[in-house]
Amino acid sequence: MWLLDWWRKVLSYTKWFKRFRRKSTARPAVPPAERPERKPRPAARRVETVPFDFMPLLSEKSVRLQEQRTVAFRVPAHATKQQVARAVLARYKVTPQAVKVLTVPRKVRRRGRTVGHTVLWKKAYVTVDDVSGLGIQP
Repeated sequence: MWLLDWWRKVLSYTKWFKRFRRKSTARPAVPPAERPERKPRPAARRVETVPFDFMPLLSEKSVRLQEQRTVAFRVPAHATKQQVARAVLARYKVTPQAVKVLTVPRKVRRRGRTVGHTVLWKKAYVTVDDVSGLGIQP
């Protein structure tokens, strides 16, 4: 008997929900000649670059990567690839060939019973034609 009661309940819910369904209305087909002309979409707004401070990272790995024309930078967490490329171009007057960005996760740091975290930041690997043009010495 419980199965019959359950099924009646399900049916009553579906009837109740059907009230709010949108009724489909058939629209007559409009020939292509009579269709209104569509307006072109507006171009995507260009995001203005927010000036940010970045510094080159000097580690064993980054020094090894300089032989492959790649330089590592420490950039803020909100920086994007495009912003990093523009910032490198503005500061060093060198056109980046490729930019790879990765987020360095926060680490837990303790001081006694107090638990804290390091700051979240990003690391950017920028590939350029001439590393010596940047003036970064290992």
